[in-house]
Amino acid sequence: MIIRQLNLQNAKSVTTPAEKKKSSEVLASVGLPPVTAEQTTLYRSLVMRAQFLPQDRADLSEAVESLTRKIKAPNESDMKDLKRLGRYLVGRPRVVNVHHPQRPTNVIKVHADSDHAGCLLTGRSTTGYTIYVSIGTHCVKHGSNLQSTIALSSGESEFYALTRGAALGLSLKSLMADWGQKYDLIVLSDSSAARGTAARRGLGKLRHVQNRYLWPQKRVANNDLTVNPVNTKQNLADLCTKPVSRETCENHMRTLCQEFRKGKPSGAKNLEPTKV
Repeated sequence: MIIRQLNLQNAKSVTTPAEKKKSSEVLASVGLPPVTAEQTTLYRSLVMRAQFLPQDRADLSEAVESLTRKIKAPNESDMKDLKRLGRYLVGRPRVVNVHHPQRPTNVIKVHADSDHAGCLLTGRSTTGYTIYVSIGTHCVKHGSNLQSTIALSSGESEFYALTRGAALGLSLKSLMADWGQKYDLIVLSDSSAARGTAARRGLGKLRHVQNRYLWPQKRVANNDLTVNPVNTKQNLADLCTKPVSRETCENHMRTLCQEFRKGKPSGAKNLEPTKV
């Protein structure tokens, strides 16, 4: 429906749902006038429809999250970004979450990452996370969020991302405990500064960090969770923080057991118009 309403049925597909913009391009787009009322309605309708897709597709998390920031008053640049998403869906219309038989584990793994000052207009950073549980490499949750606090350094933004990942991991750990299943929680971060902040007690030299974000330190001290390092190239949350290359996207999607497929599933509803 997104492709059809944007009239992109015969459009050439692109390899990524979004592209990294330069600060000059972002500043130039600010001065553009808003689109018409009809196009604004179309933009809002399609972006809200697109928000359902990242629940099952990690490759669309960051792109759709960026589109929602402009939903109040979209301009021509924002419509161009929406059409790029549509052109990406032309070539990648379907993703299947594949769950292979595996031996169960007792570990919940959370990958956390951030794109420091990823929003060039507000200076806010983007948090990305992926969560694995119970059966090895099966992803049960992923997402992308714009941080509410403006981080003054990459280490600070990475720590906020680690805090978000720890909160989600602990909630899932508590849920599994209610079902009588005991799991260990491991939060993986590629930032040594964020890991160092989580390992100590108190602010240290980070005077500008709000105290409400320091609760993971107590959890680490109580062995409720463990913070481990991960290589930047192997941090799956990178897919949910910023536009990445086609190769990186495909590698991370493969690790997440999310496979690109062609065509429609056999049980899909036919949305093509019928002749009367």
